[in-house]
Amino acid sequence: MVEIRISRLSDFRKKHRSIMVKLFSIFYVSTLILSYATSDTGAFFNSKSVAKTTIQAGHWEEKSLWDKSSLKFVKEKGGEVKELMEQGCKPLKIMAAIKNSGSDMEGTSEFEVYYSESGNPMKKGEKIADGTIEIIKKDGVGEISYIAKEPGNYKFRAFQRPGHGNKEDERHDLWSDTITVECDEEEEKANNDAEREDSEEETESLDQNVEKDKAEEQTDEEESQEQTEDDSAQDETSNEESKNKQDKPPVKSNDSAQKSEDKAASSNEKEDEIAEDTERPKQEDANKKGVKEEKTISEKSNKETTEEKPSEEQKENKE
Repeated sequence: MVEIRISRLSDFRKKHRSIMVKLFSIFYVSTLILSYATSDTGAFFNSKSVAKTTIQAGHWEEKSLWDKSSLKFVKEKGGEVKELMEQGCKPLKIMAAIKNSGSDMEGTSEFEVYYSESGNPMKKGEKIADGTIEIIKKDGVGEISYIAKEPGNYKFRAFQRPGHGNKEDERHDLWSDTITVECDEEEEKANNDAEREDSEEETESLDQNVEKDKAEEQTDEEESQEQTEDDSAQDETSNEESKNKQDKPPVKSNDSAQKSEDKAASSNEKEDEIAEDTERPKQEDANKKGVKEEKTISEKSNKETTEEKPSEEQKENKE
């Protein structure tokens, strides 16, 4: 009996609990429905738009290196220029004109000179010189030049101002017409032959003068030796006479003394006459030699002046 009652109570409790849960859920749902039905409703609208903008912080203008100048060569109609050297193929000054068709140049520029014996110097030539292009104003014309020393083809290469055409990494260049320098070979050979002949004649005349001077010096030396020998002989004779006079014995008688004195005087007079006769031609020869030496000295000075003059003229011609 007891076991049956306990089972019935547990069953009743389970059924009662399920009924309560269901009733609570129905109540909760109904209250929610009533609250939504009686409360206000709200609606929301959302929209998005994208805008792209730039903000400029600052602007600084960079000054260009180019001064807006533009150079070009004033070219001839035929495209070639021929120049003829003077007689003897003397150095010749060649020139090229440059025009500035842009704005004023704010500084100088550079140029180069190229040379080749034949053909186009721009392709086959080599650089032989360089220089500066002075400032040229707007629409102005300037000149560049070079002194050509050899016949052949020449060409000028000029450079634009830095930054020309807003290209700061490059230097634009421009080439002039080909300038052909010619020389008359026949005239040059004739001048060279004439110069050789003149030099040979000068050397021959100098050699002859040197030989003459040597011969005169030898004769002068021989004559001077003869004079010294004569002088030494005269000195010896005078010394012997003096010794003889000292060594003579005393006079024995007046007649013998007078005779000896007369003989000695006559001998002395003869010796003096002989010495004078021998000294006169020597003095005359010495005077003649002095005159000759003065003439040779004057001739040498005149020759030196004449030789210096053509050498100076030759130097001027070479320059």
